[in-house]
Amino acid sequence: EKVSPLYMDKGYFYFQIEPQITPVGQDLLDVHFEIVENEIVKVRKIIIGGNEKTHENVIRRELMIFPGDIFSRKKLLDSYRDVFMLNFFDNVNPNVVPIDDDEIDITLDVLEKSVGQANLSMGYNELHGFTGGGGFEFPNFRGRGQTLSISYNRGLAGGQNSNTTSSYTTPSYVSSSSANQSSYQSFSMSYTEPWLFDTPNLIGGSFFYTERGKGSGNYLPFDIKQMGGSIRWGRRFKWPDVFFRGSWMIKTSNNTYFADSRDNLSGYFGSAIDNLIINDGAKFLFKTSGVSFTQIIARDNRDHPEFPTQGTKFTWTSLLSGSFLGGDEDYHKHIFDFEWFSPLVRKFVMHQKMKLGVLKAIPVNSKERSVVTPSARFIMGGSGMPYGEMLRGYEENSIGPEGYYNAGDVMLKYSLEFRLSLSESPTIYALTFVEAGNVWKSFESIDPFNIKRSAGFGIRLFMPMLGMLGYDMGYGFDNVGNFSDDTPKGWEHHLIFGMPF
Repeated sequence: EKVSPLYMDKGYFYFQIEPQITPVGQDLLDVHFEIVENEIVKVRKIIIGGNEKTHENVIRRELMIFPGDIFSRKKLLDSYRDVFMLNFFDNVNPNVVPIDDDEIDITLDVLEKSVGQANLSMGYNELHGFTGGGGFEFPNFRGRGQTLSISYNRGLAGGQNSNTTSSYTTPSYVSSSSANQSSYQSFSMSYTEPWLFDTPNLIGGSFFYTERGKGSGNYLPFDIKQMGGSIRWGRRFKWPDVFFRGSWMIKTSNNTYFADSRDNLSGYFGSAIDNLIINDGAKFLFKTSGVSFTQIIARDNRDHPEFPTQGTKFTWTSLLSGSFLGGDEDYHKHIFDFEWFSPLVRKFVMHQKMKLGVLKAIPVNSKERSVVTPSARFIMGGSGMPYGEMLRGYEENSIGPEGYYNAGDVMLKYSLEFRLSLSESPTIYALTFVEAGNVWKSFESIDPFNIKRSAGFGIRLFMPMLGMLGYDMGYGFDNVGNFSDDTPKGWEHHLIFGMPF
């Protein structure tokens, strides 16, 4: 079983090996392997079938083996994986057809997914209550592998009042109006071309608009309005191996913060911005502009886009905002994200995830102002939607340094899941999990023994028209907010319905 792939990777498709066992005495055996190599085989044709919408070139450019090449079993399996990971197909069936002693044909039959249709979405979390929206998602636009997305999402927290935040320490400068409902809405549009002129170069662009209202779920003492866009370029690497990708993005944004009083803004951003706050009569405004450069290095050799059974995924994201790039927001931020998938028994998989994030402000003496935007810092808890890091078993954004926003500059999280496949098409699986993590205000305040832990269970369903549907029930073993109390947080429910934006 181990010798055969070595020969087939070198083109010996008709290779044969047969063990011959001969007894020698009463307690000994001779084992002789009879090997017949036969001819080295080349690929004559590669035939694609079943692609009614997807252009054949979209599939062929993912292949690592070509007509005229010496046959390689490994290249065929890697090609199968890359085509499947496009997530355009429900199934991909590779096959080898013998032609003669030194030639073979390869057939690749695909079963296309229902893609390129309008979608509606809905989600629920304790920060924004029910959030809903819709849009158009074309992950295989015009059958050419491009992605076009236009989406709108809106939420309004219901059933909450100022008493819900009694367990969190709120600064004195937060006005009483912060007990209002916390609203949220966003609009985004993006386009991605993964193979520019049939070369392994990716280009993309996006535009976004977001509004976040203060309230009992949003621990900031002001409303936020953000608008901006980005352009991106990416490329596949050949070194260290073919699973590596890199992308680079330039993003610009304009942010406006609305508060009921001047102290709400200067209390959060610092007294240095006091003379930059504008009073328009009804509100106090503070505006910033940001220019950032982001580099993402990723490696992904998972075997399935929705229910991986083996492989790893690694992402290293580094962001530089402001400094010599311009703008009013000066900081650098780094995130390391590792995932491992290990098959245990049939349809039973172990998934591990480790995530580390750090942020550091850049002092710029030549500027009148230099800030770190609230959205740049790390927050944790709940389902992680629409922003933040998931930590089930706790309320939304409730994990972090003691304060009104629970946002910090250092984040660490570990998650362990055991997943059981219930259906392959559509993909349905049940899971049980244990998680631990926390967010600290700064490097100096890191306490590796202050980790919030949880455990629970859930289920996931992937539907072509709706995306991912999920439900988790988690138990928080630690207290949040009142750190002198060791009472466990208890059970929390987390529901995702629709395509998360």
